[in-house]
Amino acid sequence: MAEGGFTGITIILYHVFGLSTGISNLLLNIPMLIIGYRQFSKKGFWLTIFGTCMLSVFLSLFETLGHIVPPLPNDMIISAIGMGVCVGTGLGIIFNAGGTTGGVDIIAKIIKDKIGIPMARTMFAFDAIVIGISMIIFLSFTNAIYTIIGLYIAAQLIDKFQEGIKLIPFDSRNASAFDKNCSLQGTTGEFFRLWANDGTKSIESFSESAETPVKDYLVNSRQMPTLQA
Repeated sequence: MAEGGFTGITIILYHVFGLSTGISNLLLNIPMLIIGYRQFSKKGFWLTIFGTCMLSVFLSLFETLGHIVPPLPNDMIISAIGMGVCVGTGLGIIFNAGGTTGGVDIIAKIIKDKIGIPMARTMFAFDAIVIGISMIIFLSFTNAIYTIIGLYIAAQLIDKFQEGIKLIPFDSRNASAFDKNCSLQGTTGEFFRLWANDGTKSIESFSESAETPVKDYLVNSRQMPTLQA
């Protein structure tokens, strides 16, 4: 299979020019880091540099040692699912921590911040373009389909990490003032419903998307007057 994003571009460069995927990934990300510098907090920027460097290290590592990993030529659907789960879970954790692995992640974050389009959708669209180019150069149609399946699974998992996994249905007819004012559902909503009741849980463990409406509600309702808005 192939890959999308900048990783997919490094694989294309490897097939065309024989360039190391790790080195080309670092070189491609230098302008992206310059462009995205102001889009990150100080912590997020250093996490992105760390993520970019680690991705480059492991690309080079598997480029050298990849032959020791057992191939699965007759189980491509398992490979596609495994790829999607690993990539989606890994990127979901990284994004929730405020970092990225560089490349298209930076572009997707800028678009999300400016326009509001979810990062996973931007990444999947770019991935599709890269896969199309890969088909022209080295990738068979069948393997392209398996790659797209894997990338789609990854995109869905990233969305779940970004938005929160819905565990509890939201019924506006029976919603409390807390639910209606914060517009929270699922895991995040349930957490803060419990938090509002006993006041023992920490607000700092949740994403920025949930933090602002919850702070506003709690401060305005004087459930936690000392909370900084």
